[in-house]
Amino acid sequence: MLLRPNLVRGGFGLALLAFAGQARATILTFDPVPAPDSQVSQIYGDRVAGPSQFGFDYGSDFGFTPNVSVEYRPTLRYRESGHGDLSNFIYREDSGNLLLEINFFADAGYNVCLHYFDIAAMIGESLSVKSITLTTGALIELYRADWVQIPDILESRPLPPGQTGTPTHMRINFDPAICNAPTLKLRIDLSNLSFKAPRIGIDNIAFSQNPPVPAPGAAALLALATLGAARRRRR
Repeated sequence: MLLRPNLVRGGFGLALLAFAGQARATILTFDPVPAPDSQVSQIYGDRVAGPSQFGFDYGSDFGFTPNVSVEYRPTLRYRESGHGDLSNFIYREDSGNLLLEINFFADAGYNVCLHYFDIAAMIGESLSVKSITLTTGALIELYRADWVQIPDILESRPLPPGQTGTPTHMRINFDPAICNAPTLKLRIDLSNLSFKAPRIGIDNIAFSQNPPVPAPGAAALLALATLGAARRRRR
């Protein structure tokens, strides 16, 4: 597996990472599943302001993302179980170019960050995916992993006939979170799997937003105001 993370691009990236500690993250848990194999709702993950919104639930470990919207492409569907140990997840149907794409769009003045996501193979198969990439809206590559082997069980293969292992999943973890752009595009290329593309499941996608980065003059004024308030408290 080839990993090429490009987390920081010059001073711009460093500035964004400095603000990442203030970010608030939403986790897409895909709960509840409206119906097995139904199409993923395009409103799921949009401008999340609480743990339950429009009939869907979200992980709230790190806060919420009211300034970010999410897009699922092309046709992604829900499933409840059967891929590793994931519960309520999404998969790519077997049609078209077999790309699974999830895009994150932040409002003007904000940036979106990706923290991690879980991926698993259908129980009974350990499969590799051609690539996992994360790019900006201008398709500048921030992260790439090629020929990623996705497990479905804990034990190494091959297993004796009739023996099954404990279901599991792989977590793709970005540490530190990738926070380089107002738009992030997560793409998983399943074209090597052909008709087996639906046998890969995605779940627990954690993303966050950075607050607006103040202009240098505004930052200086904020620092002076903070210093003045501190002095007044000491009197």
